[in-house]
Amino acid sequence: MKNKHLWLGLWLTLILAGFWGCSVGDEKVLVSETDLLEDFGKAPDYYNSKEIFHDSVGLESVYLPMSDGIRIAVDLYLPEKPSAAEKIPTILIMTRYWRATEGMGIHPAAVKWCRYGYAVVMVDARGTGASFGTRPYELFDGEIRDYGEVVDWIISRPWSNGRVGATGVSYLGSTAELLTVTGHPAVKVVVPKFNEFDVYTDIVYPGGIFMSSFIGLWGELVADLDLLRLEEGKVRPVNADERLLEQAILDHHPNGNVYEQAVANPGKGHDAAIPYDSISPLGLKNYIEASGIPMSNWGSWLDAATGDGVLKRFKTFSNKQISVIGAWSHGAGHHASPFLPEGEPVNPSREEQYFQDLKLMDYYLKGLPALVSESPVIYYYTMGEEAWHLTKTWPPVGHQSEAWYFGDKNKLTREKPISEGESDSYKVDFEHGTGTLNRWFTQLGGGDVVYEDRGTAEKGLLRYVSEPLENSMEITGHPVAKLSLSTSANEGVVIVYLEAIDPEGKVIYLTEGHLNFSHRKLSDEKPWDLDIPYHTFRTKDMLEVVPGEKMDLSFALLPVSVKLPAGYRLSIAIAGQDKDTFMPYGRDQDPE
Repeated sequence: MKNKHLWLGLWLTLILAGFWGCSVGDEKVLVSETDLLEDFGKAPDYYNSKEIFHDSVGLESVYLPMSDGIRIAVDLYLPEKPSAAEKIPTILIMTRYWRATEGMGIHPAAVKWCRYGYAVVMVDARGTGASFGTRPYELFDGEIRDYGEVVDWIISRPWSNGRVGATGVSYLGSTAELLTVTGHPAVKVVVPKFNEFDVYTDIVYPGGIFMSSFIGLWGELVADLDLLRLEEGKVRPVNADERLLEQAILDHHPNGNVYEQAVANPGKGHDAAIPYDSISPLGLKNYIEASGIPMSNWGSWLDAATGDGVLKRFKTFSNKQISVIGAWSHGAGHHASPFLPEGEPVNPSREEQYFQDLKLMDYYLKGLPALVSESPVIYYYTMGEEAWHLTKTWPPVGHQSEAWYFGDKNKLTREKPISEGESDSYKVDFEHGTGTLNRWFTQLGGGDVVYEDRGTAEKGLLRYVSEPLENSMEITGHPVAKLSLSTSANEGVVIVYLEAIDPEGKVIYLTEGHLNFSHRKLSDEKPWDLDIPYHTFRTKDMLEVVPGEKMDLSFALLPVSVKLPAGYRLSIAIAGQDKDTFMPYGRDQDPE
């Protein structure tokens, strides 16, 4: 690839003013932003005034027949049996990873919610676990309709107060969010965590580049789960009825093949094997907004594109939103800030994360006086500073954009190049990779996110480095890359890494962005109110890649919030492949 200096640039959103804190004024907010931030992760204090905790939990396992006759496996957990006069709300958790394993007993999630006076209903998605039925593809409309019928059943129970909240992590977060599509009036709040906003760009084709490694592994996993092919463990049968479980598994055999469906078409649109718009919150915007259901969306700067998805929801949906973006692995089990020692405790802790969810559920499902904002707010964590902030606007108050350019001798500079004719050459190294502990692989089980010293990848990258920073710098938001290049092949991709280099020379990964050359066409569509380039990734908008022909590329990197001390340097590294993560494009053509 040849890169023209004049056209290369990186636009960073820099925070130049201090964090603001003030009352919201006339808006309907119970407390100030300062109070909300100080209360973040704390246990609800109103439980101190009376003893309501339930130490005993009962379990009932049932099949619920759906309107089309398909039987769905459900586990119902109730705290100490409520009296006839006592009505309690329900936490609904919907999964395609088995609602429970055989011999499990009381699910840990049920224990923590029932303790605070909630019923818990856990559901095996249609075509998975012990449920009957077949799923043509993931999150299809029939699956979502089932969940609405499960809510009908919940509110018909004598113990129900008629209020339901849904939560979950990853796929379970997607089902919680898409429950809003049903518009069921009993659903009062959802807390989706670490799930995809746009399934196409967030996990299957980031930047239009097929994430073959993850999709292959995940596809094998879910197929093994659906057909009970794991060497250890089995889904819990309903009422220990092995015969019915065997019948249900027979229904699963025609389930869609995740990998084959994903690789069949490189773009979104009606010709794709997976109707991405109908399974993604982005494509279902009208239904989600029409529901009016409040949401609390969680993500991470370092977990696939979940942080990006949280910001895009915030700038897209009219629903009341409390957004949280940390520096975590998938599911927030590990602290992933690269500026902290390995093994640093998660911030906030898992218990504190739960308390944040509990307060929201208490507010909407029980009417308790939790400290909850009714105005959209974002809690976000700044790496390097290692501190939480709160804002009701995005970008936060005090930001401004700043242009950086790729200059002579691989320098990254604020000075715009004068010459238009110079270029740098880069031969794609198909052995370059970011390892299997990167931001994408954490989605397989929530493992820690670890990028080794990026200086070791020097040979496989085209890198530009700034002079040491004279003052500290905060970068919060979406960096934007603009490049002009040509390639000797008829296909290809570019991956841009934003890095920091400490005074000792260690190269620290911060974020990355991607673009498949065939998806370079910019669109005037603006599905979200963010000042970043937009590509439809639809098949009809794909462009031919002509060897030797100049292409102008403009795309956003995944967002980040980081504060770099004086003396650090910025680094931009460019690659044409990540062998651990993506399908190799043009490998047989040895492109440059």
